[in-house]
Amino acid sequence: MNQTGVSVTTAEEESKETLQSILAALSDGRNFKLEAGAGAGKTHSLVDTLRHILINRRRFLPRQGQRVACITYTNVARNEIIRRTDGSPHIFAETIHGFLWEIISPFRKSLLHEIPHLSGWDRILEGQVSLEACDISYDLGFRGIHENTVRLHHDDIPALAIRLSSTRSFGTWYPTGSPSFLWMNIRTLPRDWPRS
Repeated sequence: MNQTGVSVTTAEEESKETLQSILAALSDGRNFKLEAGAGAGKTHSLVDTLRHILINRRRFLPRQGQRVACITYTNVARNEIIRRTDGSPHIFAETIHGFLWEIISPFRKSLLHEIPHLSGWDRILEGQVSLEACDISYDLGFRGIHENTVRLHHDDIPALAIRLSSTRSFGTWYPTGSPSFLWMNIRTLPRDWPRS
């Protein structure tokens, strides 16, 4: 209590209370949402939760090959989660773009069909008869077609996922043994991204 009689909690106390709330939600099989500003300890709470799941893996990840998916906005956060969970094979930490690419990349034919509908491709595709025989790759470089390979840009990945999600159910995207939990630490999602 401070001098005016108001109860004051420390960041550490709030962090412990938050973690207890998260663990209670997990135990009850409920979803949870953790929102906080930069530097408030979201990654710390996430890592503590992941450690709890790993310690109790048989309960939380009962299927063979099942992993926890941690989806983050930055490579820095992804790398921090991997480092702080000792690179556990039971944790799949990735950026939203990396996660989406993992899901959509097996659908080469559908991706190639959707590319002409994406912003920024009309000039690149001028004179291109078909993409059907092309391979497809994703990197952070420039979009284009090089040596019969369509190279996607960072901005193409969410747009393609949105377009494919309107034609496929999420359940058919991800194989059996898919992640049990999704944590999203995303500043903003595209307006037309499906909410669930």
